[in-house]
Amino acid sequence: MKQKDLSYFEFSRESKEWDSLLTPIMKSSGWETSTQFVYRPSCDQGEEPSFIIPATYYSIELGESFLRGHDTVIPSNLDFVTDYLHQYWYSIDDFLENGYGYAALTTDHEVASICMSTAVYQSTHAIGVETLEPYRQKGLSSTLAYQLQNRLHQEAVTVWWDCMDSNIASQKTAEKAGLHLSHRYEVSWFSYAAQ
Repeated sequence: MKQKDLSYFEFSRESKEWDSLLTPIMKSSGWETSTQFVYRPSCDQGEEPSFIIPATYYSIELGESFLRGHDTVIPSNLDFVTDYLHQYWYSIDDFLENGYGYAALTTDHEVASICMSTAVYQSTHAIGVETLEPYRQKGLSSTLAYQLQNRLHQEAVTVWWDCMDSNIASQKTAEKAGLHLSHRYEVSWFSYAAQ
């Protein structure tokens, strides 16, 4: 980790058997813990929520021509999308080969919100959303999450939405997108000075 200039490490464990081993280390080294909430589609969807993107926005799928800036419309803040993408994927090619996503744009063609696959494990995609401050609380995140959930369903892929117990906004977005609390787990992390 030091060779890669990393100064932050986060992990989780599924088995409580690790607690007796890790708890003394955590207490002596200042690790922190929190509870993560996992939201997934319900087996019994029941009545599906209805989503219509607000009239002053439109959504597009994150395809190659858009992400590489070769589309008919190139947003001035395309770097907002690509910077977010690079937090989770090695490259645009990597994302295009393995992930899916949507963006909400204003009628002036500025990206307001994005939702995309952030990790893939077998037939499950973790998804993440990010909405720029001026466009929050307009239903864009939940609408894009619902669109992505439908797209992933077409590909026989399931959704995994993960957020901290303190992130009430993320929990509400997941619920509004039709996802349901599946389970909770603990995550731990620590930082250190890279040398």
